Amino acid sequence: MEPGQEISVDLERGKTLIVRYVASSEPHEDGTRTVFFELNGQPRSVRVPDRAQVAQRAPARKAEAGNPRHVGAPMPGTVATVTTVAGAKVARGDVLLTLEAIENADRRARRE
Repeated sequence: MEPGQEISVDLERGKTLIVRYVASSEPHEDGTRTVFFELNGQPRSVRVPDRAQVAQRAPARKAEAGNPRHVGAPMPGTVATVTTVAGAKVARGDVLLTLEAIENADRRARRE
């Protein structure tokens, strides 16, 4: 897409998203770019892989499958609250923390 170009995405009858491409950043060291766009008029940004680039540094570590000391997150974000303390017994399904993901992306877009 070219800057300023819009597309409509029909999710279901009566639900349409309007996406307007604004710009993209220069490549980051990890081989990604930040893409700036508007979603139904609201500014958004997302970091996406640029397959035409070669990463200058390794990507951030992820939680290792099967490692009980690692806790994975469903999305990148900022830890907003922690609802447990070190050493507390927790069970599967207990809330340990909350993440802010969209707000974090909005703050990052304003900084860049």
